[in-house]
Amino acid sequence: MIVSAAQAVYTLSADMAADRYAASLLLAWALAAQGRNPLTDSRQDPLPDWVLQLSRVKLHLKENFERIPNYVCQETVERFERRAGQPQARQVDILHFDVAHVEDKELLALPGAGGFEDKELSTYMSSGVLGTGMFSTLPLSLFVANVARITVHQETAGLPAGPGYDYEIPVFLGGLHISAGQAKADVAVRGTFWVDAESMELIRIEEHAVDVPSQTGMKDIDATVDYARMEIGNSRVLLPQSADLVITNLDGWEKRNKMEFSDCREYVSESTVRFEDPAELPVVEKKMPASPEGSASTKAVPGWGLFSAHPAMYQILVDRAEMHEGQRSGTIVCTKPPCADSGTLMQSFRADAYRGQRVRLSAWVKTKDAGRANLWMRVDGVDSEVLAFDDMSNRPKSGTLDWHRQEIVLSVPRRAALIEFGLILQERGQAWLDDVSLQTVDKKFQDTGQPAPGSPSGRPNAETRKQIAAKPRQPVNLNFEQ
Repeated sequence: MIVSAAQAVYTLSADMAADRYAASLLLAWALAAQGRNPLTDSRQDPLPDWVLQLSRVKLHLKENFERIPNYVCQETVERFERRAGQPQARQVDILHFDVAHVEDKELLALPGAGGFEDKELSTYMSSGVLGTGMFSTLPLSLFVANVARITVHQETAGLPAGPGYDYEIPVFLGGLHISAGQAKADVAVRGTFWVDAESMELIRIEEHAVDVPSQTGMKDIDATVDYARMEIGNSRVLLPQSADLVITNLDGWEKRNKMEFSDCREYVSESTVRFEDPAELPVVEKKMPASPEGSASTKAVPGWGLFSAHPAMYQILVDRAEMHEGQRSGTIVCTKPPCADSGTLMQSFRADAYRGQRVRLSAWVKTKDAGRANLWMRVDGVDSEVLAFDDMSNRPKSGTLDWHRQEIVLSVPRRAALIEFGLILQERGQAWLDDVSLQTVDKKFQDTGQPAPGSPSGRPNAETRKQIAAKPRQPVNLNFEQ
């Protein structure tokens, strides 16, 4: 799971190598609870009913979670924030992912991406809180890796049908790994899960991080996951239906993710799940160090292009010496000042996943002696009509500025075909771009759109449609680390 006000990672780690030791924890605890030493005590007192029932529950759930096929679901994440003292939280945005359970790992991808990769969650966002690990890792820790110490839950669960069980996972058997900026820590967890009394099906898991170190900036981390049966291929398996992650910072800020899982299907090479390759990216020369102003030896920026009426006056580069976070940034330079017109470091992608929604483009920008340097975004129809536009000309940035955040919010009409965005530089200087984020937001966010410039329009033809179809379904290389 990722958490933080800036950017932090919170992952659930199930140490499968500890299985040989942890397999005996339940029996050892039960014997100790009865005051028995298995080496010296020959009494044959029966174990409590709850211990026998728990054994049956664990066997049943282990069989389910061991045999789940590789699968993929759609995940919708609503993100909320609440300041200390405020009675209600405000919605930050809504994110959409494909999330996969593949060989006991949980992987994320943006809708329409070229496939699933085992990447840091910071790849998919530049700020705020994002949670994962609830999809499959949590039940694997409890019922397959067998790393939890489990006892009967004494309080009423408030859920229909069934008993509850408390559990603890110590640090040395897995627990949670937290990374918040430079601060890293492993912590134990405790929680409760409930099952149906008759079917022994898992209903809910609630989990709480124990003694979160103050250097992470977090005070409490709580998660709740609800489960139900779903059809996956030829199997009917127990999967999460929804999840809730709440992080409380030391300053009282509360950040919350509400996650819903839907459209689950088997993920195999013959599956109908299909990922289209993004547009071919230009080749980049590697092992060429950048100067503080950028390096002319870098020929291109993967996933990005240069647009200008006078392209010979501008150059786009990957800069390995100047960045907001990570190891690289993208930059655009006016090479022959005063540069006529403007130059833009930009990319475009299909609008399919964003139609009918409001989209927020945000990024970190740095400038040096720039005539003007601003984010810009445009939404086009299939006939090249400009449907929405903002180049921040009503709130310009110029001169020399350290890293600062810029933002654009546009509504994407249902007839939209393409979304284009980037960093525009005018007249002189240099500008850097890093940690770009493009997210759907609630309608309460104010649209920053301006009157569109000239909007060429005409009847769409086969060539136009072919060009649109060749565009990637999602933006790529937003942090310039590729």
